[in-house]
Amino acid sequence: MENYRQTKKVMVGALVAFIVSVSLYGLLFALIFERKSAADALSAATVAQLAQKTQFNSLESTAAETAGSRDKLSAYFIQPDGVVPFLNSLQSLGAADNLAIKMSSVSIGEAATSSSLVEEVRVTVQTAGSWSDTYRFLTLLDLMPMPLFIDDADIEKLSGNAGGLGQKTRGAEEWQGSFTLRALKLK
Repeated sequence: MENYRQTKKVMVGALVAFIVSVSLYGLLFALIFERKSAADALSAATVAQLAQKTQFNSLESTAAETAGSRDKLSAYFIQPDGVVPFLNSLQSLGAADNLAIKMSSVSIGEAATSSSLVEEVRVTVQTAGSWSDTYRFLTLLDLMPMPLFIDDADIEKLSGNAGGLGQKTRGAEEWQGSFTLRALKLK
């Protein structure tokens, strides 16, 4: 019987050792699986960050490559705070010649395209001077860096010196012009 008790103790001890070892192996496998999941998540985050960095570098190089084109494109519009310099540039087109220029109206409104980026500057310019000066003014309008749209043009020859705008010119035939211009301005 003593032998039987001894065998029973060994069997119970082996069974307890087996249960403890299985529990430890289960715990170790759970910990390993948890660490593997964390490592997989970190690996996926690293891949996502590398993809994001690659995309950022691509955008950065595209921005650098298109800098000149974007500068050219911005010259096609009046800058948000550039209405006064634009009007001064129109005024200066006739200043070198003996052409009297008067801005009779200036308005800023919605562009025909209903864009949220641009609005329309509409200017009515009155001129008085010789035919060649008036023609030169129109030619210089065409050479402006931004596209100008002429909505209305009225040029007429005055008889004699009628005064008014054309007091700068003396002894030449007097021509009076009225031009309604449009240009696009960034908001």
